[in-house]
Amino acid sequence: MGSFDRFARRLETVDETPEPFRSPLVSELSSEDSVQLLVFGPRSESFGDFSPGTVLAITSRRWIVVSEQQRGGVTVVSSNFANTLFVELTIVLLFGKLRIAFVADAKAQSVEMEFNTVMRRLYTQAAQLLLDKMDTSLTTPHDNTSPDTMGFLDPLPYKFRNAVPRFTPVGQQILTVEYWPALYGRKMRFFQYEVVPEGVLVLTDRELMLLSEEKTWSWTRIARQPKHGYIVTHCPLSRLADFWITEHDQLITLQLEMRVPNGCGPVGFDLSPEQRTAVVALMERAVQVRAAGAEVA
Repeated sequence: MGSFDRFARRLETVDETPEPFRSPLVSELSSEDSVQLLVFGPRSESFGDFSPGTVLAITSRRWIVVSEQQRGGVTVVSSNFANTLFVELTIVLLFGKLRIAFVADAKAQSVEMEFNTVMRRLYTQAAQLLLDKMDTSLTTPHDNTSPDTMGFLDPLPYKFRNAVPRFTPVGQQILTVEYWPALYGRKMRFFQYEVVPEGVLVLTDRELMLLSEEKTWSWTRIARQPKHGYIVTHCPLSRLADFWITEHDQLITLQLEMRVPNGCGPVGFDLSPEQRTAVVALMERAVQVRAAGAEVA
């Protein structure tokens, strides 16, 4: 099997879409849909794990995901941009996942596409296009490598100093960041579990972006493996309706209420209690930026 069959690729036309995806996609598309991005991800099976094949179509007015089922057949999920809540990218070694959260039938739902990170750029482009479609407010493009931006990033650990500009959508201005180290619980001689992974909350002029490492599940300090990826959650400020903080055990949870015309959906991030004051200040500024953007729109 060649790399052409194993890795995701961009399709130029709907006719290039392989079956069993093409027929359902053609049936779903209408004359009002102008396809702007079409990405095919082939299925993958290894050691009993099944990753379904998918096709993501982003048109002028909505997105469509056609997913293969393990026992045959496909499912079709679609939503307009107005009812899309947020977008999340997971990049860990060779494993990648794009998750789109949306509201349908007054309920928060999501759809996922798995891919080999060799073709990460395709799904990063898809995430960027989705975010641009979700928030059409006109802004002046910004350079995230400018001296002003890098000043925010200088205090961060080196890995986050590089990752934040890489995952911040093109054209957005970084306003402030809040970093927290990993938080561990039940410290014993050889055992210690991770409560909160290391991460950073980024406020731009258009979104809140949470960039965190994947959580370590090993309880043994010696067996703990180094981390090799990030989970990046993009929450457009145009969807932010409210926020609150809850306390439990050794940590706090930042809860965001993301609202669209047909309903709302929550997003929660676990943080260290030491970050409470700084996170509240960042969120209050986010609300101000959101209000200012609404007035301009």
